[in-house]
Amino acid sequence: MKPSSMHSLATVLAVATIFLCGPATFASTPPVNLKTECVGRMQINLPGEVDVAAETEQSWAQSEERVLRFPDEQRASWSSNSFLGQLKISHPKTSSELEQSVRYYADSRNKFKPGGEVQKITGEKPFSELPTAPHQGVAWQLGEDHYAILLIGSNVVGWRESGGKEIKVDYQTLLTGLRPRPLFDVPREPGVCLPYLFVRDDGQMPRHIGMTYRLKAHPDITVWLEDASAARLGERQNPEKLTARYKAAFFWNQRYQNYRSIENQWPLRRTFKDTLLAGLPGVKTFVKLTRDDKERTEDYGYLAAVRGNPDASEDHPDLMLYVIQDSINATKRGIAPLTKQEFIDIAEKIAASVRRRDTADAAR
Repeated sequence: MKPSSMHSLATVLAVATIFLCGPATFASTPPVNLKTECVGRMQINLPGEVDVAAETEQSWAQSEERVLRFPDEQRASWSSNSFLGQLKISHPKTSSELEQSVRYYADSRNKFKPGGEVQKITGEKPFSELPTAPHQGVAWQLGEDHYAILLIGSNVVGWRESGGKEIKVDYQTLLTGLRPRPLFDVPREPGVCLPYLFVRDDGQMPRHIGMTYRLKAHPDITVWLEDASAARLGERQNPEKLTARYKAAFFWNQRYQNYRSIENQWPLRRTFKDTLLAGLPGVKTFVKLTRDDKERTEDYGYLAAVRGNPDASEDHPDLMLYVIQDSINATKRGIAPLTKQEFIDIAEKIAASVRRRDTADAAR
């Protein structure tokens, strides 16, 4: 009988003990000046300055892949911006680049008009312009599909969603609530934080936001926090698949596979430890990742997961946090990777900082 993913992780971590002792590590001093950033309806403390993943020119063009990237094209595979529809958010652009974007997407919109290229391919469908005020941009509806390209500060924002009247309500919420948000600007009002942006709402709209950061002082470290409205169990879905343990095991076994072997680092080979993330009960894991490169590089990974409650009277989301080391991203810049102890110290400190963003000022 094929074991479950949770049991598979326990097996893999128990047997993957190729290296019991790592090579000599480099000396490094992790940054201690924690700075507060926000993700969805949560906030998190990050050690020092960071890069955040968003759309590059390359990733925007590869819409079927939907993998966000850092400005130098390093991939951030689990980033997502689903709120009031599917959102694409560019990295900051210059004024001339923004003007070029407006012209380009205005020309692209014409393909959706009657007689345009899209209409010829898909068959003639009703077409109408949509408002973009108070923002600059273009927006339209083709059949049940809605599209918008908006300029928000120095960023281009793409929006797409399908549906009827409720979609137009969501779009109006987006138009009225959307504004620029510099990194480490943490609004004290109801709404959702996105890369470079904030959308004010009534605090009740569902979301699925996953933002990835790379530490500038230690580019071997990436931090990903996912804040999502608690998923409901499907009619024929196995309830185990929504548990924190299953999701943590599935991540290391199926989603993240950039390693030759994986070895648990908790004492007594414990796969999971109970933990609190944003004050909510969940589990955490700490692993050593032996890369499949010539040097058999040893890196570390930390993950914490929480199963939310869709029926709770107050928002009780699904949460997941990872801190993952990939030493090559530091060594190619001439920077020493973190040691094992430095890594887990930073990971635990980051995890302990995650909490619901304070919106007390908005209620006064």
